[in-house]
Amino acid sequence: MPMTDATPRGTEQIPERPGLPLVGHALDIPSDTDGPLQVRETAKEPGPPFKVRVFGNGSNLASGLDFVAEPGDESRFHKNARPDLVTAANDEPNRHKAHDILMPAFAPPEKRPPTELASAEPATFHEQVTVAGRGVLDLLERYRACGLRFETILELVQMLRPRHCPISSSAEAVPGEVDLMVSLLAAPHGSGQGAFRGIGLNYLQTTTVGDTVQARLLPCSEAFRLPVDDSAPAIPVSAGTGPAPFHGTVLDRHRTEATGTLLCHFGCDRFDVDHLHREESEAAEASRAFDMRLTISHARQDGARFVQDRIAKESDEVWAVLEGGGRIYICGDGSRTAPAVREAFMAIYRKYTGAGDDESCAWLLALIESGYYVEDVWAD
Repeated sequence: MPMTDATPRGTEQIPERPGLPLVGHALDIPSDTDGPLQVRETAKEPGPPFKVRVFGNGSNLASGLDFVAEPGDESRFHKNARPDLVTAANDEPNRHKAHDILMPAFAPPEKRPPTELASAEPATFHEQVTVAGRGVLDLLERYRACGLRFETILELVQMLRPRHCPISSSAEAVPGEVDLMVSLLAAPHGSGQGAFRGIGLNYLQTTTVGDTVQARLLPCSEAFRLPVDDSAPAIPVSAGTGPAPFHGTVLDRHRTEATGTLLCHFGCDRFDVDHLHREESEAAEASRAFDMRLTISHARQDGARFVQDRIAKESDEVWAVLEGGGRIYICGDGSRTAPAVREAFMAIYRKYTGAGDDESCAWLLALIESGYYVEDVWAD
């Protein structure tokens, strides 16, 4: 089929209808056209890609700055060539955002930002924007010629989810106060420019005495509450800031002089830096409120680097608690710590029962369903 040139003859014949804007003099569609229409790329410079559909027949990709409207001519943004005639040919949602940000600055030569990002292949865009962690604000800072209204920015960005932080203090031991055990996110930006800092916890770091912090208190799941008295043995397992939900119970047990079996496995990188609430924990352990099994990654005590290694090494003690009806509570990283700890407990079950992989998996699932194995984990 011969190629038909797309000439900038105007859009007078395109009916007025709300919907996706037709950007610029994109197509010249003769009034007597009743079949498929192919569009040839006529622009010299690459631009944002568009998928062209004519009367439901076929599709071609057209690109170039000639297909992008000048921002001053707002009348063109009310022209539509029927629903889905011209739609952005993007496979990745973030490319829509990049196009919306870059489009207003395309037409005037003195305001044109580099066009390689807008015309990039999906894989290239994914590497340069998504993997690099560049957001809307990063693009606006890089392409300062882009004029974007505040309400448009709000449409482009996603709503933030609340930041949940477990309380690591005891209302009984220290009434009127709340302790939070958190990990501050501060690292080099994935784009190689500047630093990336978390929003919620970085804000907490900037507060001073006397500041008011807006927050709300939510009760934890009943299934994740450690036994305060001596009624039932338990094995809390955590790493990093994972001990936060357990620390309040430890303080309560210390205050009430409870001495039931509470076998706490805790892992951290460095003893002098990452052993949080160290003084309180040592005092509670001295009173037999709980038994601490600390694993220091950089120390590699007896070959144990992570909590799952210590659990496997002390399997006799762990199995005795499980045989006595002990519950297991896991708090930590959901992508690394939690799966490794699950495997450690299943390995102990296989060791002491002679069961196979399928039986150990069924045993763990039964513990989970009965509330004897509870996880509170997070993902990176």
